[in-house]
Amino acid sequence: MAKTGRNEPCPCGSGKKYKACCLDQDRAVRAASEARGVAFLSSKSQRSLEVRDAAGWSVARAYVPVAEVWRSTGLGTAGIVRRQPGDRYAYALFSIVLLERGIGVMVGKRDMSSQELEEEIADFRSLVPPFEEGPTELAASFVWGARAFGESEGVRFPPSREAQFLALVPRPPGGARQWRERLVGRGGLTPPRLMRVIEANPVELELPQNMEVVIFTEMSFDLDDAAAVAARTREIPPAYGGFQFHETEPDEGEVAFFEWVRPYPKGHWSPLKVLGGMQLLGSVRIVEGSLVAEAKSLSMAARLAGMLKEQLGEAIRLRETRWSTPEDLRQTG
Repeated sequence: MAKTGRNEPCPCGSGKKYKACCLDQDRAVRAASEARGVAFLSSKSQRSLEVRDAAGWSVARAYVPVAEVWRSTGLGTAGIVRRQPGDRYAYALFSIVLLERGIGVMVGKRDMSSQELEEEIADFRSLVPPFEEGPTELAASFVWGARAFGESEGVRFPPSREAQFLALVPRPPGGARQWRERLVGRGGLTPPRLMRVIEANPVELELPQNMEVVIFTEMSFDLDDAAAVAARTREIPPAYGGFQFHETEPDEGEVAFFEWVRPYPKGHWSPLKVLGGMQLLGSVRIVEGSLVAEAKSLSMAARLAGMLKEQLGEAIRLRETRWSTPEDLRQTG
């Protein structure tokens, strides 16, 4: 396999340089692979799933974005697992980032045992936006809708690379226009207010590495028992997913307040990194009847909401989400 240089165009076809696009993701995939001796196949590292006759393989499982995370951020992962002859499995996962105009990463593999499949899917939960099991039709709507949305915005993978992954995903009725409308159109799977935020904040192709568009995201969840939710939040492991919840003194009227932090990533410019400080990414405030989670970007909001839903489940239920940019805050401040 030919190696892509850091300053060469990214093989995913995004138009960015490799170092500003898929380099970090490919490194993470390879690191996870090498740790278990399993080779992940990624369209962004110029490798093919090489699926043939997939239409004749039964669908064993489907994955869809976590609904409340998707409605707040436009981030999620969808995919299909098919059963091959001989009790083997093939899968394809597609991470979807509407702010970046569609599918961000495609990964998959064939000829896997059941145990290998479970281990691989578990590994990817830390590398892609949140997902959960769901109906095959809904998974297909997300995948083909994201592809159609990307095409309409001039962003797509080279057809020869995406075809092997898409071969595992049933085509919904209709065509590209209908698929796009179901995902991002009026009455579709994405809230209109979120689409207005995304359309107003296009991602620049040459956005510096380790930086992203700042969109402050405030997610309000209903809850029945604030004290119980606070107790369960305290039980989240201190380094869950590389992030931490630090409880601080709550203000009057609050049941609990948590800062959501992580160690500064490699190469970060902050002088606090040298002093051993932690990077503040957001917060979780619990009052009677509500949990309010805040983050500084859509991607961080997706991680935070995904972690909270995984840990707290039906104890919290999304009520509304509000978004604002630094410019919005200046105008209202």
